Amino acid sequence: YLKEGGFPKVTLADNEKDKKDLLEVYFRDIIIKDIVQRYNIKEVNKLNELAKYYLTNVSTLQSFNNIKNVLKVSLDTVERFSYYLSGVFLLNFVKKFSYSEKEQILNPRKVYCADNGLRNSVAFVFSEDYGRLAENIVFNELNKKDLEVYYWKGKKQEEVDFVIKKKQRVIQAIQVCWHTKNLETKKREIAALVLACKELKLKEGLILTEDDSSNENVDGIKISFQPIWKWLLEK
Repeated sequence: YLKEGGFPKVTLADNEKDKKDLLEVYFRDIIIKDIVQRYNIKEVNKLNELAKYYLTNVSTLQSFNNIKNVLKVSLDTVERFSYYLSGVFLLNFVKKFSYSEKEQILNPRKVYCADNGLRNSVAFVFSEDYGRLAENIVFNELNKKDLEVYYWKGKKQEEVDFVIKKKQRVIQAIQVCWHTKNLETKKREIAALVLACKELKLKEGLILTEDDSSNENVDGIKISFQPIWKWLLEK
């Protein structure tokens, strides 16, 4: 599921080539049938480039201004094509958590894709980045619920992957950290989560991992570690 996604036909396919071929067909159909034909797009290559750029950089912060410079297209084209990609549910864009709507608009957004297999079949990936893939899975699970999902950023660029809001109230802060055996990484993730919890007046925070299952109390904040597979099954 982490690498190949959750499309039933892909899951049941006999071999890796069949899986990849099927996912490439899905991607091509989304681009051509759902976007190009519907909106009469002429710059098909630019649309493809933008989609693959987003998929390559899944679970990262992106701004339209930066992308226009990378892909050498107008800001209007980036905004319009991004809207189309989001409109057909290939991508989702997550805003920074802020009580100011202006700050939400001005800050970069995090990009997520609908399926990890779809991403891995067409993105320019040179190494297995389980951290990004795991974060993408967590977003998709949260996105199924009737919740508002944001990311959190501290004054010194500390980051928490997900802040969950429901009916005008922040109910949870979630950090995704695939590997927790690196003590420096673990310490950094905990520190950011504790800061976010204090600011948002939460008594506990959750860190989703590959296989860690434990609890810590840091500055009065309960930090729970849970394997992603277990969290997914409980949902």
